[in-house]
Amino acid sequence: PLQNFGRLLERSFHKGMSANQPKTAKELKESIKTLEKQALESKIYINNVVFINKLISNESDSVKFAAIESLERVFKSLFASDSKGKRSNSTGNLQKLYDWLDEQLLSFLKNILRLIKNSDEEETLVFCLKHYFSALKIKTDFNFHIEKYHLLLKTILFRPFDGLDNPLLDDLANNYFVHKDLLIFGLEYFTVLLGKVQNITKKTEEIQQKQGTMIKNVFNLFQIMNVEAVSQTLDFPEDTLTEPFFNHSYEEPESTKKRKEPMAIINKLTEGSEEKRYQKAYVDLWLTFLRVPLAPKMYKVVLLMIPDLLLPLLPKAGILFEYFMHAISAGGVTAILALNGIFMLMTKHQLEYPDFYQRLYNLIGEVVYKNKLRGKLYHYLSIFLSSSYLPSYLVAAFVKRLARLSLTLPSLGILPALGLIFNLLEKHPVCRELIHRTKKLTSNDVLMLTEKSDVLKGSDPYLFEEEDPSKSNAQASSLWELEALRQHYDPDISNFIKVFDTTLSRQQFDLDELTSLNFQQQIDKRLNSKFKVAHLAFQPPTKLFQPKDKFDEWDFTA
Repeated sequence: PLQNFGRLLERSFHKGMSANQPKTAKELKESIKTLEKQALESKIYINNVVFINKLISNESDSVKFAAIESLERVFKSLFASDSKGKRSNSTGNLQKLYDWLDEQLLSFLKNILRLIKNSDEEETLVFCLKHYFSALKIKTDFNFHIEKYHLLLKTILFRPFDGLDNPLLDDLANNYFVHKDLLIFGLEYFTVLLGKVQNITKKTEEIQQKQGTMIKNVFNLFQIMNVEAVSQTLDFPEDTLTEPFFNHSYEEPESTKKRKEPMAIINKLTEGSEEKRYQKAYVDLWLTFLRVPLAPKMYKVVLLMIPDLLLPLLPKAGILFEYFMHAISAGGVTAILALNGIFMLMTKHQLEYPDFYQRLYNLIGEVVYKNKLRGKLYHYLSIFLSSSYLPSYLVAAFVKRLARLSLTLPSLGILPALGLIFNLLEKHPVCRELIHRTKKLTSNDVLMLTEKSDVLKGSDPYLFEEEDPSKSNAQASSLWELEALRQHYDPDISNFIKVFDTTLSRQQFDLDELTSLNFQQQIDKRLNSKFKVAHLAFQPPTKLFQPKDKFDEWDFTA
């Protein structure tokens, strides 16, 4: 019988290998070539598959690679006769041979997954991923393809990486998610895995660690995937995706059609269904991802991504309103990023939120004080206040609050605040009276920028602590803070104030340019500046002490 013959051959082979065991990588690779040649020439040497498979665990990378490439060629040749996925004509020992080959192919795939799971070398990971996908196509069984594809995705999703880069996800997204079926099946399975982990009630430390790794990897996948253009146009990316990776034309075996394994069996792609199925899979993954707990830093980036990558694809975008409201309750930068999402719902999806500007007004201090996201936050603030339909009291309140906060900001934070104040006054001419008020002032009125008196007196009716901008009395005030900043020690700020002396009829400032400045640039600018030579009434000394210093009686020679 074939099995007994295989055992005999295995014992004789091990005896020969132990008598003359190759020691170097070069000798092992030569042995792999010999074993491959024998296995391809005759089924008598079919057990060579086992020996080559064991060499995948060798310490040498070159031996591992040679064994994987060799075994892949052997399997392709041996399974070539089974190209239709049917074995109805095979009986007896031939059927046992095919069953045995199935086991060896599974062992081969497991060895590759073991390398993917344990290796830290990018070259090894990319090589294994390539040959794993190539090995999946050896069999023409759709359910085999999907089941083993899921096994690979699960390994990748739970594979931790210490650094920011994940070569497995990069390679998967850039080289394999370009296939329609791999992309759609991958998104659907990631959603299933996220949901399963989220629904676990009793979470041990190990489960929590796996959950954190999975969340991080899905988050990285969203950043890697080239879906921004798709989300904006709502079109399926036909121009960026290639044909399906697997063959979807052959029939499924009757035995597998009756199985009920929702995680293992996924319906094949049918022509014309790709766009709808892709968008549903992508949205479902996003919505499932938003239900899991996120680290604060990741939470902020996700809030930045949602308006561009998720909202355009949602048929009912209002379902995210509660998510944004929960983020607002966190306060700080997180709340402002959430307000941007609500602003998108208000302007593009007809959502009503009357307290929007009051919330923003009370969070504006986070915009001017934060450094890392300051440019993005100023960009949002500029958009929020750009509408000409906003009441003048509201714009005046924001302008006044920015001016008051500028008095306590470091120099780098003052410039973008002044730039935004100028832009707002330019967009809303009614608010220019905060600078160029025509009526006569009394001694009890607020000090105005145009007031040039020796004795500075007055009171400011603006209520800085008031949370409601409509009750802050900003329109009754003035921007006296600009006159105070005119005396600032930083020449860039004192010179910037001069733009407010005109009638404000110039091009608006680019806030991105003002928020991109940092302290190092400021220092370099000062060090490289050329100052004019100041003429002083000064005579260079000829000796340490002059006669007028009255040190004549001192003897410095001793």
